[in-house]
Amino acid sequence: MARKRAELKENSKKNGNGANIGFEAQLFLAADKLRGNLEPSDYKHVVLGLIFLKYISDAFEAKHAALLAEDPLVAEDADEYLAENVFWVPKEARWSHLQANAKQPTIDKLIDDAMIAIEANNTSLKGVLPKDYNRPALNKVMLGELIDLASGIAMHEQRSKARDILGRVYEYFLGGFAGSEGKRGGEFYTPRSVVRVLVEMLEPYQGRVYDPCCGSGGMFVQSEKFVEEHGGRIGDIAIYGQESNYTTWRLAKMNLAVRGIDAEIRWNNDGSFHKDKLKDLRFDYILANPPFNISDWGGDRLREDARWKYGVPPVGNANYAWLQHILWHLSQNGTAGVVLANGSMSSSIAIGPFGSRMKADTYVNTGIPVIRGTNISDSIAWKGEWVYISEEMADSMPNCIVKYGDLVFPHRGSIGEVAIIPDDALRYMISTSLMKITVDAKKANSLFLYYYFRSSLGRQEILKYSSQVGTPGIGQPLSSLKQFRVPLPPLHVQKGIADIIGVLDDLFDRNKKTNETLEAMARLFFKDWFLDFGPTRAKAEGRLAYLAPDLWSLFPDALDDDDKPIAWETSTIGQEVRVVGGTTPSTKEPTYWNGEFCWATPKDLSSLKTPVLLSTERRITQAGISQIGSGLLPIGTVLLSSRAPIGYLVISQVETAVNQGFIAMVCEGRLSNVLVWLWTQANMEVILQKANGSTFQEISKANFRPIPVTVADSPIHRAFDEIAQPIYKQIVANEQESRTLAQARDLLLAKLLSGEIRLQEAEKIVEQAL
Repeated sequence: MARKRAELKENSKKNGNGANIGFEAQLFLAADKLRGNLEPSDYKHVVLGLIFLKYISDAFEAKHAALLAEDPLVAEDADEYLAENVFWVPKEARWSHLQANAKQPTIDKLIDDAMIAIEANNTSLKGVLPKDYNRPALNKVMLGELIDLASGIAMHEQRSKARDILGRVYEYFLGGFAGSEGKRGGEFYTPRSVVRVLVEMLEPYQGRVYDPCCGSGGMFVQSEKFVEEHGGRIGDIAIYGQESNYTTWRLAKMNLAVRGIDAEIRWNNDGSFHKDKLKDLRFDYILANPPFNISDWGGDRLREDARWKYGVPPVGNANYAWLQHILWHLSQNGTAGVVLANGSMSSSIAIGPFGSRMKADTYVNTGIPVIRGTNISDSIAWKGEWVYISEEMADSMPNCIVKYGDLVFPHRGSIGEVAIIPDDALRYMISTSLMKITVDAKKANSLFLYYYFRSSLGRQEILKYSSQVGTPGIGQPLSSLKQFRVPLPPLHVQKGIADIIGVLDDLFDRNKKTNETLEAMARLFFKDWFLDFGPTRAKAEGRLAYLAPDLWSLFPDALDDDDKPIAWETSTIGQEVRVVGGTTPSTKEPTYWNGEFCWATPKDLSSLKTPVLLSTERRITQAGISQIGSGLLPIGTVLLSSRAPIGYLVISQVETAVNQGFIAMVCEGRLSNVLVWLWTQANMEVILQKANGSTFQEISKANFRPIPVTVADSPIHRAFDEIAQPIYKQIVANEQESRTLAQARDLLLAKLLSGEIRLQEAEKIVEQAL
């Protein structure tokens, strides 16, 4: 595999790089962009309800067309559809009707009416479908765009394939929303990779399958897939489940309906412990991911329960109760697969020293490097400046020493990041805001775990335990760290996955380093021409030309009394570009938000590694833009964060409106946007000196506009742009490619973990992508 990785890397050098992400991921990204400021917990019902409606309408239309060809009268008989497990869909609820009216201002009410009509004609769906699309919080434009997006799913496919495609989309969206909701997402969704492992272990070919806390029904979907993939008959298994959360129960009913799975899923508001609606049934297979470490499960009211054959479970923790509840429901020869918290992948965990043991005055000039959050980068390499403590102090805190292969996580500040200790023969110490895992090499591959936690899947697992109130942090870091759930395939598979993902990661790093070099080149040209006046000084001093003759001839051969090239002009930035700011329209007015236009805040720039803005977290409507004096700014606008903090700097590659935290420079005159970007970067110290403010420093437009800028002759500016613009365009191309690579890396990891693709297939995918 190491040789294969080297081959893949070599091919990437020859062929360039790039990657494709799956259509489910593309759909989810597109849908998520439409979310705006809606919470994922709310938005998921909006989207999943529409996907479900699309599925049952497509299934109905296919059956309806087949019956029309046979007998038009039979085509209007609802029983003909129910006999083949197809829901009856009235005309006003059919997808074609909604699609035709997607841009109408009444689309929200039309969707609600469709849901009501479907429930009225299909008793098994009563109380299941979302019927609250007609509410102020939902933007009608967003609903119309979601309908257009969903309309492209499974078009022109046969019914069986279309059902599978829609099922995959529904399942992917469930997982995506679960990740967006963090820890709460685990209440309705178990990662597909975990479910697949359980199903492959139990092999549910025939008999009753049960999940006492079934969430959105993922265990059942995988069980039926297993039967299909191994040549069994779907009718040979019967599915039962209970779910205490009514909203989650509805998700399960829709999820199973999209898959065409017939199941008896009970909504049980009191929960399986206190009101077991299937108490007398025994099952051949039980798959469960119960909510573990629950302290308020009502155990004090169940001390004499017949299920506790192996001892009364503790009142303060439901784990033991779940296991005995599951054992109670197992048939004589039944088997169960249960997910519970564990720390089996690590041989030790530790948290950094208390702040009182490591203060700033304990640092020395040389010694043991202390890893801080600022040293953790988006790659294996470290970043930032180091601080050190003495050997003696490090020896007094042995639990805080990290070695090769250890994983390091912030528990305060930059939650979701991870670092791996390199094999560089150095001894490191973790700071007070970090925690570590020493990996048991007999059970887990450190690099595999590192890539897992770097992926969106692993990051979501970490963020489940975080709080974003005040300074982001993880409460009870060590106990939370022990509960991180990690898929652990066999060791040789872990290593193979690490090698394959490492290839994409290497390409990602190569783009990053290339962009750093390109930025340095652009800064060098700008500094030489417009700050140091290098060519003119060289001419004045009689030195040899170091530019091409056609460029060298453009520069004056002397400096004026102001120490700038003769005939060059001193202007102000306010005279050369249009300097504007922005504002935040009322967040209480729903018609302003969740539109089709970008709306930037400094937060959108805070995590960028390159001066390229490709998207924004929030989106705004035309009505919202009308509330902003500067309106929608054109592509190519230079954006400088003007407060909290001052200094984030990009060139926007999308049309965008901005909030009040920016100085936006629209370059419509002599100075190009690339030159203005470089000028702003070079003058950051001057900009900071002109800032003021009692609460936080801010540079106002009034103080910014008079800052001087030297303007050369037009031919020199044109010549500079001919050099600098292609450099910046390559930076943009690399950043776009890096985003695609990151998405491909995460998607490939998810598919490898789930078993959807094998190592050899993944190698071929990477080879094709390079």
